[in-house]
Amino acid sequence: MNYKRIYDEIISNAKNRITNKGDYFEKHHIIPKFDNGSNDKDNLVRLTAREYFIAHLLLMKIYKTGKAYFAFKGMCNWKSSKQMRLLHLKLSP
Repeated sequence: MNYKRIYDEIISNAKNRITNKGDYFEKHHIIPKFDNGSNDKDNLVRLTAREYFIAHLLLMKIYKTGKAYFAFKGMCNWKSSKQMRLLHLKLSP
């Protein structure tokens, strides 16, 4: 399976999305911070909770490193206001 192609499609779709005020999104680094990705605007995209989860799962499969695994694991266990993502994941179709 071509995980990179799927990841790139998610990012491309997100870049072209028209969003509505009040919709829930996560800020996502296209090139991950663990791979020297920056906080520059062109490296950030807004993903739905479902896309965010899938993107991190794909990054773990693409990079196959401990850093990618810990980024995914940390995202799943983050205890903060980001916990809303879990609610949105459960409600998403």
